[in-house]
Amino acid sequence: MREGYGPTDEALQKLHAKGAQVVVTVDCGTGAHDALASAALIGLDVIVLDHHLAGPDLPTCFALVNPNRLDDCSDQGALAAVGVVYLLIVALNRALRVAGFFKSRREPDLMAWLDLVALGTVCDVVPLTGLNRALVRQGLKVIARRQNRGLAALADIAGMDARPASYHLGFVLGPRINAGGRVGEAGLGHKLLTTDDQRDASNIATRLNDLNLERQTIESLNVQQAFAKVQLAGETDPAVFVDGRHWHPGVIGLVASRLAQRYKKPSLVISFDNDIGRGSARSVPNVDIGAIITAARQRGLLLGGGGHPMAGGFTIQRSKLQAFQEFAKERTIKQGGLAEGPTLGLDGVLALSGARSE
Repeated sequence: MREGYGPTDEALQKLHAKGAQVVVTVDCGTGAHDALASAALIGLDVIVLDHHLAGPDLPTCFALVNPNRLDDCSDQGALAAVGVVYLLIVALNRALRVAGFFKSRREPDLMAWLDLVALGTVCDVVPLTGLNRALVRQGLKVIARRQNRGLAALADIAGMDARPASYHLGFVLGPRINAGGRVGEAGLGHKLLTTDDQRDASNIATRLNDLNLERQTIESLNVQQAFAKVQLAGETDPAVFVDGRHWHPGVIGLVASRLAQRYKKPSLVISFDNDIGRGSARSVPNVDIGAIITAARQRGLLLGGGGHPMAGGFTIQRSKLQAFQEFAKERTIKQGGLAEGPTLGLDGVLALSGARSE
């Protein structure tokens, strides 16, 4: 609510003033050119761990670990940010082992952290294929052991009575953890996932569950308003644009998701406070919304922004709204985003010869 998303010049200056020498950004930073350039001028090393699409010009920083850099050859661009972080930790662990760091120390059990990797991967709505699928599959096994007190307490208060599946991560646990950052206290999710105290875990889980109910109420109101605006404007455009004054910035991404699901089009929702708007976008499989936002930022239509194929965020001046709308609609058409009629997504095809009654 105070700083928006991603690293800002003011935030990095404060961290440096408090004595920080190294800052690690997660799931952001690739597009924060100005803030990271300022950090470099004051001698603050910034390590960016991100998966959002990068343009040809990379920010000034100590290191940028991002499988969606144009010069990346890993073929792991589908990783969520938590997957990028996990692979970095695996590599760091390996380097420390070679250097003899663990000769007098206990080596951490990285497999035990796969519950958090699975949670973050599913909640970031990345494809559950390849490495992502492996991370989630193994992470669900860790969650089933209930070793994380916070996740176990949240599962109990949410009434989870079945073996954990990706559905529970995306629709039961994830929304409750995110509710703290959307409408309440952003630090609650961190506290829940790191506490070893059973009473604290139970209290935080209860608070997050209550905040999720509040989030649902706010979201429902904004969704109704957004649908009404779309119906009034018509549904002929290749992309859906909706803006409002003082809509809660913590739920506009959820509103965009609802619009994209209903209209099967890329949907962008903007909350304006005077002349500055914060926007959130959700897309459909055949339109890379992150690439559109990145290109618009490079064109000077946005104050900032970034994303990946299915989701993105941005900041915009009201005077640039019309130009950005036209730009986004044009790029959507070029990417083939004008599907005729309803579509049905298929995960795979099973022939009758491959089916059995048992």
